[in-house]
Amino acid sequence: MKKRYTEKSMDWKRKFARTILERGKYYYVHKYVQGLRYKDYIYKAQVIGSYIYQVEIKIRNQEPEYMMCSCPHAQKGNYCKHMAAVMYAIEDAGGMEQQMKLNMLEKKVKPFEKRDDVYRYFDVGRIAGDLEVTESAIEEAKKMIDNLQVGIDEVKMGYSRTYQGSIKVAVVQGYFIENKARRNMTCVFDRNSINRMECSVLGCYHYYYGSYGSDNIDICKHQLALLFMIDEYLKKYNPGDTTDHVADVFLHRFRSHQNRKNRENTIETVNDFHIEPTFEKAGNELALSLKAGTEKLYVVKNIKEFVQLYEAGESIAFGSKTQVNLAKHRISCESEKIYDFVKKIIKEEESRERHARESYRYYYESEGIKQKISLYGKRLDVFFDLYEGCTVAANSKSRGKSSKTTYLFKEGKPNFSLKITKDVDEEQIFHGIHVSGKVPDFILGEQYRYYFTQDAFCRVGEETAKKILPLMELAEYGDISFTVGRKNCM
Repeated sequence: MKKRYTEKSMDWKRKFARTILERGKYYYVHKYVQGLRYKDYIYKAQVIGSYIYQVEIKIRNQEPEYMMCSCPHAQKGNYCKHMAAVMYAIEDAGGMEQQMKLNMLEKKVKPFEKRDDVYRYFDVGRIAGDLEVTESAIEEAKKMIDNLQVGIDEVKMGYSRTYQGSIKVAVVQGYFIENKARRNMTCVFDRNSINRMECSVLGCYHYYYGSYGSDNIDICKHQLALLFMIDEYLKKYNPGDTTDHVADVFLHRFRSHQNRKNRENTIETVNDFHIEPTFEKAGNELALSLKAGTEKLYVVKNIKEFVQLYEAGESIAFGSKTQVNLAKHRISCESEKIYDFVKKIIKEEESRERHARESYRYYYESEGIKQKISLYGKRLDVFFDLYEGCTVAANSKSRGKSSKTTYLFKEGKPNFSLKITKDVDEEQIFHGIHVSGKVPDFILGEQYRYYFTQDAFCRVGEETAKKILPLMELAEYGDISFTVGRKNCM
């Protein structure tokens, strides 16, 4: 929604209903307005409501020229409480006209320069060539880097689909440390421009979407610091080239075929590569992680990548020093069942992601399954079948504390503790009975229900489930409480 003003010397509050103004002031006073910033007469901010709403207001000569908000109320052509909240914030920022003059007087420079002395497919000087920021913002960003507040978790290559075909993009997952808490940041860019930047730092919540055709790059100080980190990363590793999506798929399949063929024909190949599952339990949230290796087992940090490398017969790194050439090793017989289980889940996820990508004009390579695979529904049923009668290592989290344990996977008959009391009033008139008690907190698979004991993970058999189903359905977080009236007791 976009509202334009034609009247001169008008009080902006007159455009808003009284109740909208009151709600907007409440939002402003309670600090729901985040990341207020100014450039070329335009103020932008995020307002935290049911969702995070983007607000943009252009002001000239102390009068709003237009207001925009992404909320549903504004999309219908209304002036909303989020616009009013931002207007209150602008007024308290030191006055509209004075604030604009201060911003225009502050010197701005280009923090990155394009380099032609060495070939780089990705170059921040090209990607952010139009970026202009204040010198004070550069100083703040570099101070964050010096204080180790900003870093990069992961850099991945992917492709973005446009009407001209697919182009290579880099997806950078970064972070900002604030009061010992990590706040996520994301930057997606192709060779020529920034497509998207997101910052989730408290009080900032800054988003930039270059793919929407914005002429000016508008980023916050945290994102600027991340760009400096990306610049260093690109100079050090020089990732990316002009290989397109089709060629990338072809080369990967070709290398995989050759490596599998070499592994089958190599006499050094031995069945000594082991994989062990770890059952992850956090309340009723269940997941699977893996350990793998030859003589020593290491935690697999990216399960999807591990499967891809094994299928291709390439090397995998464990820790900072250990490299295992998977072309010279085969998975041991006892490890095949868990590997096949994981491989099937990954193929299902890839198929689902591929279908989702084909429904959109733009897409980015999926983050995929990393260190854990969630267990639910049919997955949980199949996993139990694989390890029924076996003891599985487990990491259990409860009330913020972690502990290592083991669980025996077995069929079980849950114990119930029920208490039946008379329901009588003050005059000792009998009205019925009250039933209360505890039952195990059941976890649902697709066909079965499960519960934990102190040292076992138990499945409820079909016959047992039929008998106790009414009580299982009544239970809420393991508690049962209901009253049967006098007539129904007869």
